[in-house]
Amino acid sequence: MKTIIKKIGIAVLLSSVIASCSSPSATTLASGGPELIAIKADNTGNASNVWNLQNANNITNISFTPVFVNMKPSDFITSPAGLLGQTTMSWQASAYDDLNKKYAVSIGESIVIYDLTSATIPTPVTYVLAPPTAAVSNRVLAMEYVGGQLFVIQNNDIKKFTAGTLTSVGLPVPSSGVNSDTMSNMTKNGTKIYFILIGRLYIFDTTAMTLSTVAVSGWSTAIDYNGLEYYAGKIYCAKRTSLSTTILDRLVSIDLAGNEIIIPLTLPYFKDFSRISSALDPINRLYYISSSNGFSANLNTLTKVDLSTGLNTSTSVLGYQFGLQYKD
Repeated sequence: MKTIIKKIGIAVLLSSVIASCSSPSATTLASGGPELIAIKADNTGNASNVWNLQNANNITNISFTPVFVNMKPSDFITSPAGLLGQTTMSWQASAYDDLNKKYAVSIGESIVIYDLTSATIPTPVTYVLAPPTAAVSNRVLAMEYVGGQLFVIQNNDIKKFTAGTLTSVGLPVPSSGVNSDTMSNMTKNGTKIYFILIGRLYIFDTTAMTLSTVAVSGWSTAIDYNGLEYYAGKIYCAKRTSLSTTILDRLVSIDLAGNEIIIPLTLPYFKDFSRISSALDPINRLYYISSSNGFSANLNTLTKVDLSTGLNTSTSVLGYQFGLQYKD
């Protein structure tokens, strides 16, 4: 079923994305300490084209407030209601640049970058990558900022993103089975980026430009990991062992040698075929997951896990929320 849904998403191509001309040229983002930021859109037909930047100053209660309707991509898709929303949920990836205060969000072949260097935010800049062909997928599968440089995985290759251009760093990753299911998101520690693909933890050293791997001890065929967040020598993430909505994902920690430990709590968010997005507050050891409540629903679930106590809470919110990031 997952493969079928992904093929539907692949068939829905973003042929062109442009920045909105109906949005204000700038808006104000609340400030005053660490925040969570995310994009919210209605998952009702092409309404998911309209993106609202949101933030939560008080991240302990994950109560988001809209900032403004900041962008309205135009993709010229003729499709049944909700199909664009499926594409958005299937392919979203995001990253936050803690050096230059930039926030990048991608869906499919488009990367949108927000400048958060001040409380007044200019209209984001949209970059459109070449659309996929039958032989090559140009979709961005994962992304992460290190030292102000945005790295992405596209076409089974690690690339640098500079001024709208993607340049390979010469470190390809396996192509077998690579899609938004088996490719995890990226997380970082210092100059190193981590991601999981087909049961292996990849360590990309952005200084030495090397790529190494270790096997993840708890992996077997059809197990996926996502929501990777680095903290204190370990990577926390959600482990999916089944497509069944009645079998909940598990929270696990993985050390840098690939040893997996299952944390004794469940992740009670609604499961569907979309990618979750995640963030981690290192000060309070709080791990957050944003998950769609289903392609046919216009609902999202925000889950907060206290890594110190194991306690977790979930809140259902209207609309689809993605691109969750911790803004320090």
